[in-house]
Amino acid sequence: MKLKHSGFILFLATILIFSITSCEDETVQRPVNQYQVKYEIKNHLKKKCNFYIRYFNPKFDNIVAEYYDSINEWSRELKGKTFDHLYFEAFTVRDSAMFEISIYVNGQQVVRDVDSCPGPSVCDTNRIKVSYVLQ
Repeated sequence: MKLKHSGFILFLATILIFSITSCEDETVQRPVNQYQVKYEIKNHLKKKCNFYIRYFNPKFDNIVAEYYDSINEWSRELKGKTFDHLYFEAFTVRDSAMFEISIYVNGQQVVRDVDSCPGPSVCDTNRIKVSYVLQ
């Protein structure tokens, strides 16, 4: 009976040793690419609008919030890397607007959205947001 238990313990010890050593050898190396990222807003009305802008900053891995009281065009260029989840949002509050937001990666537009509340009416809130994962 003791011999059976000894064999079983030896078998478990062997499996444990193999699993520990195999885990040490399995370091996954994923290729990481660098990308040029550009966030852009274009207001298609003649008058400038107030915009609240939120976007993901890959350099510091955080969401940045900014407010501008009179813009027609706005852009921000950043560097990103593989697996960064880009996020871009713009909205107006109590203003007329007809605008679009876009994300460009390496000079090519990868995602875009449009919203409108043209004058003379004033909308409570116009909000659009887009996201894109770098691959």
